[in-house]
Amino acid sequence: MPPLVINPTVIPVIEKHPDSILFYGWEWIDFLTPPAQIQTSTWIIPPGITKDSETNDGDSTRVRISGGTLGTEYLVTNRIVTNEAIPQTEHRSFKLKIKIL
Repeated sequence: MPPLVINPTVIPVIEKHPDSILFYGWEWIDFLTPPAQIQTSTWIIPPGITKDSETNDGDSTRVRISGGTLGTEYLVTNRIVTNEAIPQTEHRSFKLKIKIL
């Protein structure tokens, strides 16, 4: 299954079952000006959920998240830095709401 890609124009709320282990991510192509690519990607994960893995393919980023406490909402943020001569830094976030689906 391909990773979930979120619209970056708003801070979306995504519902997740506490036992689910899923990929979430961003397509950064609309932010990057070729030939710029993502040099580093950092996922800021609050306590209570677990980052199991992450990927960066140059124009998109993904994180695999597990856990969470029922009824809790977590803000997950991805910070990237580009590989340009003068690097740019950008952030995108989503809220992960833990509930029984």
